[in-house]
Amino acid sequence: MGQTSGQTITESTIALGSLVRSKETQISAKTKNTIEENLEQCHACLCQNFNKQGRRRVTKNRDDLRILPLRSVPMIDGKKIEI
Repeated sequence: MGQTSGQTITESTIALGSLVRSKETQISAKTKNTIEENLEQCHACLCQNFNKQGRRRVTKNRDDLRILPLRSVPMIDGKKIEI
């Protein structure tokens, strides 16, 4: 996340959330909810893995940096459904 404007991860997340909720953004309420849920997950993951200066936190276990799956991927019993 190239934070050239000096925004923190939290400020960036709030700005993205505001954009999603704004009346000018023409997307369905269900999609907005999905995006907001994913934003929350991303924010938590970013805060966990990066410090306030945007530098990656050193972790002993590389699995801690795994990317969280998006909830919007249709799945049944943990298997992705091809559409």
